[in-house]
Amino acid sequence: MIRWKFYLILIFCTTKLSLGFGQKVPLDYSVFDNWKDIEGTTISNDGKYVVYALNPQEGDAQLMVLNMETDSIDTLARGIEPNISEDNQYLAFIIKPPLELLKELRRKKTKSQDLPKDTLAIYNLQTKAIVKIPRVRFYRFPESASEWIAYQLERSIPTRSSSKKRRKKEGRFRDIDNGTTLVIRNLVSGLEFSYDYVTEFEISKNANDLIFASTGNDGDFHPGIYSFNLDSTYLHTVYSSRNGEYKNLSWDEQGEQAAFIADLDTTKSRVREYQLFYWKKGLNTATMMVNSLHPSLPLNWLISEYAIPEFSTDGTKLYFGTAPQPLLNDTTLLPEEIVNVEVWSWKDGFIQP
Repeated sequence: MIRWKFYLILIFCTTKLSLGFGQKVPLDYSVFDNWKDIEGTTISNDGKYVVYALNPQEGDAQLMVLNMETDSIDTLARGIEPNISEDNQYLAFIIKPPLELLKELRRKKTKSQDLPKDTLAIYNLQTKAIVKIPRVRFYRFPESASEWIAYQLERSIPTRSSSKKRRKKEGRFRDIDNGTTLVIRNLVSGLEFSYDYVTEFEISKNANDLIFASTGNDGDFHPGIYSFNLDSTYLHTVYSSRNGEYKNLSWDEQGEQAAFIADLDTTKSRVREYQLFYWKKGLNTATMMVNSLHPSLPLNWLISEYAIPEFSTDGTKLYFGTAPQPLLNDTTLLPEEIVNVEVWSWKDGFIQP
């Protein structure tokens, strides 16, 4: 009898509690927009700073800088992609344009090149001073040279004169991407070095060197591969040719050797034949190592333009990609002479025809 009374009291209390809290509020899509993901977490080498981005489902992100010694948090609006320098002095990140502004401009059918671009922010973790650099595509910190940062700018807003120059370059270089300005900046002194028409760059891991590819300008700066030493600020021409396309740069683990591929063919051949080049610090120029005529390549095979050369850990081997010549469509056929083939199987869940 006592046990039954206890059960009745328990049921009564549970019912009263549930009624006291009331009915649960249903979740709709507006609630989902407030949910936040933690992204881009990074920790300084001394463990003093923890940085992460709070990214809502809908809206602008916030970059949180947590000081583990003082237990304080600094909030940086619209910040993403944080990185802390090797010496724990600087925090670099990207500031995105306001989402509502982008939506408003897109509704007005604004062209993509006229939309606001990302901004690079360099935040001094000691003084909390911040430097903002507009229209930055991406950036990188060297691993062994903490006082430097390298970043590539977006295309400049074209003017009538620059548009003519751009059309001239595109004619020379078969309409390839002509690249944008590369800036190498010293964070302590503010000294900057900039190079135009850079398509890609790569910083050595264990040394203070940066290598970049450029389509050159119409003056003395020719298309080619260049190496910039962060200690001496000396620019060395690794390889240069007035007609050429260079890509897929790579360093070895020690930062002493580099490799890249190049297309030096001046004809308008539809099949582009790339060559593998190798360079070692101290050498005056890079050397062509492998092309499509190399005996190690099977007949009608080429060096792949999509594979980045890669050194072995000890730097004694260099791996590169190969591929058979691509199949090209016959441009002499009339539209009604081109056969369209559909391939399907009775095992398909949905028959294509």
